[in-house]
Amino acid sequence: MPYLLRAAALIVTLSSCGTQTSSNDTSDMVRALSLTEWNGMATEQIDVTLTDTRITGRAHCNRFHATIRFDESNVAIGPIASTRMACALLQLESEFLQQLQTVSHRTITSDGATLETHDGNTFLFQLRPQP
Repeated sequence: MPYLLRAAALIVTLSSCGTQTSSNDTSDMVRALSLTEWNGMATEQIDVTLTDTRITGRAHCNRFHATIRFDESNVAIGPIASTRMACALLQLESEFLQQLQTVSHRTITSDGATLETHDGNTFLFQLRPQP
């Protein structure tokens, strides 16, 4: 019986994680996100995990990570480090990572995040369903 009580307590604790309202507050934020739109074009195969200090993920075939700093609605990412495996979408992946380093503004919502650069590039991320 104590095992069931501990399991129930753990489920309640975990179910309360990640239920943020629409806000730009990043304290204790951990979000598993998928890129759904990049510069107005639907996309897939790019997943990231966003915390209050790091962005990590997989961009088509390579893993990447970088520091991320927030100040009000402003954001700074980089420098980005990534693995160097070859794939058919390597040029697109390289462009994605270069633009991601120039992100300057973000909006966090209850179902995802939008990142924007000064020159108008946008990244629309949606929360990934948790298993």
